[in-house]
Amino acid sequence: MKKYLLVIILLLVWTGVDNILFGQTPTATVTVDQFRLCESGNIKMIVEFTGDAPFDFKYWINSGIIDQGFVTTAYNSYTFEFTTEFTKTGYLRFYDFSDTNGNPGSILDENGDPIVDGRIDIIVNNKPKPTINAPLRTCDLDVNLSATKEFESSTCSWRLENSSDGTLSDENITNPIFTAASEGIYTFFFTEDNDGCMSDEIAYSNYEVINTPSPSGGVIRDSETICAGEQATIDLNLVGEFPITVSYTDNVEGIDIYEFDTHQILTRELTSNETYQVYKLTSINGCETVINDDVDVHVDKMPNANAGTIDSPICGFEAVLEPILTEGLNSSGYWTLIDDNGGSGLKFDGNEISLDSDVQFAEEMYDLQWTEENEDNTDCYDTSVLSVTFYKIPESNIIKDTVEFYLARNLDLQAEEPLKGMKGLWEVIEEPSQKPLFVDADSSYTKVNNLIIGEYTFKWTVSNGEFCADYETPDEISISNKGIYKTTGFSPNGDGTNEIFIIGGAKNVAKNKLTVFDVTGKIVYQENNFCHPKDDKEIGWNGQKNDGNTEDGTYYYIFEGEGIDPIKSYLIIKGSKQ
Repeated sequence: MKKYLLVIILLLVWTGVDNILFGQTPTATVTVDQFRLCESGNIKMIVEFTGDAPFDFKYWINSGIIDQGFVTTAYNSYTFEFTTEFTKTGYLRFYDFSDTNGNPGSILDENGDPIVDGRIDIIVNNKPKPTINAPLRTCDLDVNLSATKEFESSTCSWRLENSSDGTLSDENITNPIFTAASEGIYTFFFTEDNDGCMSDEIAYSNYEVINTPSPSGGVIRDSETICAGEQATIDLNLVGEFPITVSYTDNVEGIDIYEFDTHQILTRELTSNETYQVYKLTSINGCETVINDDVDVHVDKMPNANAGTIDSPICGFEAVLEPILTEGLNSSGYWTLIDDNGGSGLKFDGNEISLDSDVQFAEEMYDLQWTEENEDNTDCYDTSVLSVTFYKIPESNIIKDTVEFYLARNLDLQAEEPLKGMKGLWEVIEEPSQKPLFVDADSSYTKVNNLIIGEYTFKWTVSNGEFCADYETPDEISISNKGIYKTTGFSPNGDGTNEIFIIGGAKNVAKNKLTVFDVTGKIVYQENNFCHPKDDKEIGWNGQKNDGNTEDGTYYYIFEGEGIDPIKSYLIIKGSKQ
């Protein structure tokens, strides 16, 4: 029996140790239904417990009605709540909380954070009692409203009887400006908010608004920048009953001017910076508006543009201009085309100008303008004009043709036509004993007569005035005028090579005749005016005899005509089509 009693005692002891070692800390979560009241009201506090019940705790009420503490022991529920009335700012406090084991508990708010000293403050605000003061009339349709709040830290708001009555400059200040939509009778409402405790809405009724316009506006911009020697213009934007007196000063003297329909102040010509202040506007009906607009007039230096010079016309298609910037001034410049005078088109690249040489005319003149600007004020600029004349570099190109002739009495020379405004000239620089004669040496296409057998060199020179004289590049052609040229054989076999028999220079022998014999002396071919051009006919002999046949072999011929001794020779036909 003693043995069993000892076991029971040990179990009881162990259970107590276990509670001490492993028991959880109890908690009390304290919440209230509101923290602020207006004038007075009820506050409900609720406490939710965790841990081993029953619980012991204390709470305190400071509400303006009571200020005392309460003790609760062996509270066996997990929820505790009560309601109490507050008539002034105070607090509720929950403290000295423990569970049935005597373990002190944690006092938490609804977010699980500890409540310092278990205290929850309750704010009771007083209901404000504001007053509306008599409005102050101004000009136009504006009314200065005025109200007095009871509490300095409170907020306020104004309300119009109808939203269409007009506008308030700021409905949340005590002295806003009401701008009426039109003349008429108006009522204004005012409310004060003492941290959520609203006053009763008070009204100011039957206030009559009469439109008395006041001047408005002022300077359009706060600074004016002009160039040296110019007169500054201070633009005004005035509205109201004219005439309006504009009061301003140039920091030397006060000036009043009467504006009727001109809304500008014109200053004297300035050479240095000035500051003006337009400080008051007064309309004819006495409505006054203070504006205090300052206008700083900055005076910037004017450049003296110099486009430079071009000593003489330019032979070519490009040039570099050399404008001169104004000394001592932070300036830059640019070129523009005033007149191209029908030119092919000028290109600018900074101070470099150029033409497209492929389409350049013989002579082109351009009128240019150099504009120099003050970098600090590009409205301060000056211009200078320069004329530039271009001459195209002449090109002399002979169109090559036959350079070998036989018994030629004349020949045609042809070169590329010079551009309009340029001139060309043919000359002979090498000749045999007899001088050739040009039909028109100034024409790109000309005939040359009076030729004899020998070597000739002709020169074609295109010129473009005196300014391009050093750039002329003549073209030359060498021509050989030989005597009769004859072959001794040909092969009319259709291969396109050496197909016909010709006598070089025959076309230049008048009334000539070719007679061909076979080895027996029989005439097999005869032709008058041999090798003279004929309509769509082959020039020369294709080897066909009078009977239409072509046979390989040796043949003999006689060629005769005016101005030559008869030529007697032979020829061989080989590889002909039988």
